Amino acid sequence: MNNKYIIKSTSHIIISNEIKRITKDIDNVSYFSMNDTELDDIIVDASYFGFLDTAKAIVITDFTYFGDKFKHEEESNKIIEFLKNLDERCTVIFVAASVDAKKDFTSSVLALGVELLDFSNLSKETIKNNVDTYVIDNKLILDNNAYQEIYNRTKGYLDIIIEEIKKLSLIDKHITLAIVE
Repeated sequence: MNNKYIIKSTSHIIISNEIKRITKDIDNVSYFSMNDTELDDIIVDASYFGFLDTAKAIVITDFTYFGDKFKHEEESNKIIEFLKNLDERCTVIFVAASVDAKKDFTSSVLALGVELLDFSNLSKETIKNNVDTYVIDNKLILDNNAYQEIYNRTKGYLDIIIEEIKKLSLIDKHITLAIVE
């Protein structure tokens, strides 16, 4: 079982769904943003297991080391060592908007068995499947021609499509082309 992931996406919906999928059997999930948390604090938290913890997950958002132009040599070395010695009961999920697989650091991390889940270019089918899931989960009805109109107006951006459906569902739970127009 893999316990190390990179989620490459700018869609909050995709990121949230993937985190839920990966951590579905894990009760102890901690979230950290690289914008306001020191790397050492994340590593310490990941290394600690409570008395009753059988598994835990660490989600690290706003992770730029895989894609930016800067070399974060000291931090990169800490991450590589951390991943090499990761307790098998701990799942680590890096969330990054940009991942350059040719970058030395990224290549080194991937070589350690980290799975890259790349959702940077969503297909129309993936977008439609996510919309259908949202519609079903929220007990809505979305006509196909209404969906097409929303898709075209939003240029196929999943998060905006879902937000538009949320707004339209306040008018009626059965979203038709007439409501969209």
